[in-house]
Amino acid sequence: MKPIKIRVGDVEYSVDVPAYMIPVINFMAPALGRIPGNLKEAVETSKELEEALRLFTERCVSPTPRKEHVVELVLKAIAHVTQEINRAVKAANFYGGAEASGIQ
Repeated sequence: MKPIKIRVGDVEYSVDVPAYMIPVINFMAPALGRIPGNLKEAVETSKELEEALRLFTERCVSPTPRKEHVVELVLKAIAHVTQEINRAVKAANFYGGAEASGIQ
């Protein structure tokens, strides 16, 4: 995946997501919106999300993002990665012309 430029506030970040980081990106998307069933689950998700955010910002983002920019930066990166994966799947014609979510 080619590096992309993402602007948050007055800062432009370069985001380069290598293939090995896609699972981390895919973890963060639902984790950010997950409503925990109890406090134990909330604490565990919080710890995992904190680690995923750290990995993402250290390995994929330049310059080091401001704390207040991280969530917006991650959400924009998730959207971009999702679009790229959908485009690649469609281009590879994995589903015989049907949408990736289609059942055949």
